Amino acid sequence: MNAITKIISIILAALISAVSPAAGAAAPSDDGGETHDTHASETEKDEEETVKESLSGFSFSGKLYGSMSEDENWFISPHSIKTALLMAANGASGETREQIMNVLASDDLDEENAAAKSFNEKIGSLSDITLEKGDSLWVNLDNPNGAKFSDGFVKLMKECYSAETGEVTSENGAGVINGWVSEKTHGRITDLIDKADFDTAIIDTIYMKAEWQNKFDARATFPETFHNADGSTTNTDFMHKTAYFSYAEHEGCRIAVLPYKGGASMTLILGETDMDISELIKGAVYSEQELQLAMPKFSGDTTLTLDETLKALGMTDAFDKDKADFASMVDRGNMYISTILHKANVDVDEDGTEAAAVTAIMYAATSAFIEKPQPIPFVCDRPFTYVISDDETGEILFMGRYADAE
Repeated sequence: MNAITKIISIILAALISAVSPAAGAAAPSDDGGETHDTHASETEKDEEETVKESLSGFSFSGKLYGSMSEDENWFISPHSIKTALLMAANGASGETREQIMNVLASDDLDEENAAAKSFNEKIGSLSDITLEKGDSLWVNLDNPNGAKFSDGFVKLMKECYSAETGEVTSENGAGVINGWVSEKTHGRITDLIDKADFDTAIIDTIYMKAEWQNKFDARATFPETFHNADGSTTNTDFMHKTAYFSYAEHEGCRIAVLPYKGGASMTLILGETDMDISELIKGAVYSEQELQLAMPKFSGDTTLTLDETLKALGMTDAFDKDKADFASMVDRGNMYISTILHKANVDVDEDGTEAAAVTAIMYAATSAFIEKPQPIPFVCDRPFTYVISDDETGEILFMGRYADAE
């Protein structure tokens, strides 16, 4: 691999035209029987309210983090999920839009659209780092009511999100869309969907390729013990580096910031927290400290359906064919969200170039004659959280949890 970190995230929001049986009628099921309109149990409703209350006031990234497991490996892109939901919010009205915006912890869609446009313009001029976005709107020509995206919606999405448009059929849809996704992700994700069982779809991709400002030396990579979340241990390759990093101790957590070339960074968090992950990072007071850093080389690959997560956070109407209001998104009829899929993967390694290792060794050597405190050990040998963000805006592009060396 030529770069330290390669990251891809895709979200597919399949917005299905609400061409359904009349209210009160039962829709046919796959086995020829009836699918009855069963409401969530009181226990499920209570659980959803508990989630909403516990994460109330959190940023969107904080809400997603609070919804994920602490005991499993996972990797997602809050930025990608947020972008797709913002695009959907632009085609929603009334309570449907309000719920989407509440989940996103935002009350100004125009401001969000302007920020998205500004971000897309910014990444087009970056150097030393590859950060690419892709957004698209798809219509399945075999959809039963012939609905297409409205001209106003398409115009706004092109202006603010540089969204492309495309038409497919049920027969060729999976191949065409998977081909588009593969192109946008440089071949990293090739099988987003296996069939085009949607009427319209919104797709957002983000791809990043970056190198550490100060690379790890591959000769300093060797097996060590990782203490997994379940209490077991695994021997896995650890990268090592002694150098100066931004460091903080905040709310019971230890935090180190590893910069990439080009204006992004990975924040490593050791320790558990119930805080909003975004506020934890922003609220810490950092200083440059010499750290003896040890962290695993790792890869992550996550596939999620976000339907239940977003419903638990309060975005319920968008998935309800009787309550959803996406009429302004299309030129006829109405729509509701059938499902939201999210795929992301990451590879992190040392990009073993000798020059970077020499820089770190030489830095230690030039200070060898000065009396000073010993480097602070920062050893990621137990579950840790990692957050990749844009340095200028603080936008969390990706985040993940490493809890099991597998």
